[in-house]
Amino acid sequence: MNEFCLKPSDLEQLRKIRRRSPHEDTESFTVYLRSDVEAKSLEVWGSPEALAREKKLRKEAEIEYRERLFRNQKILKEYRDFLGNTKPRSRTASVFFKGPGKVVMVAICINGLNCFFKFLAWIYTGSASMFSEAIHSLSDTCNQGLLALGISKSVQTPDSTHPYGFSNMRYISSLISGVGIFMMGAGLSWYHGVMGLLHPQPMESLLWAYCILAGSLISEGATLLVAVNELRRSAQAKGMSFYKY
Repeated sequence: MNEFCLKPSDLEQLRKIRRRSPHEDTESFTVYLRSDVEAKSLEVWGSPEALAREKKLRKEAEIEYRERLFRNQKILKEYRDFLGNTKPRSRTASVFFKGPGKVVMVAICINGLNCFFKFLAWIYTGSASMFSEAIHSLSDTCNQGLLALGISKSVQTPDSTHPYGFSNMRYISSLISGVGIFMMGAGLSWYHGVMGLLHPQPMESLLWAYCILAGSLISEGATLLVAVNELRRSAQAKGMSFYKY
């Protein structure tokens, strides 16, 4: 029918023959004489020239449809590449075992331990500087926790309410952690420092404070090494130098 630009209703009055299907699992089918179909197409379209014009129009429409389908598939592929492959996006936990997620989890663990020991040193020594360091580590821990929340949210699969996904959540969480939590930590440190100047108290031995600060320096250095290694690995995967990446 496509070859002669006919509709099923155009074939109802033509001679037809039922033939057995060559396949056992399908029903018999109807065939028509080619001469009858050609005559019917000329009757419907009026002339061979009109039939040829209709074939050309349908061919152009089919080509346009295929091109539009190809463009839509290309746009869909680019959209999926931008968001990341959809298959691993549902596995939220796996994002914390590699890449930025791994660095964030290491930083949370180390900063949490540093915060705990610095608070112990502050309680033991009464040093305002030690309190400031403890608040600094607490701010870093909250900072990394917020980043982990943003990373976890960003890999969720798009839904009907959020068809473009949640990939921007990691940038929003980075903004909040970089501004809000930093200001909170700075404010508490300033407050306690001023109160320490106005109401000085005798300090105990600072030996443990120095030991904890040294341990904090080593642990923070380890976190930095993990981050640098992940950056170097990502740069190699992209075929770029470390500094350019």
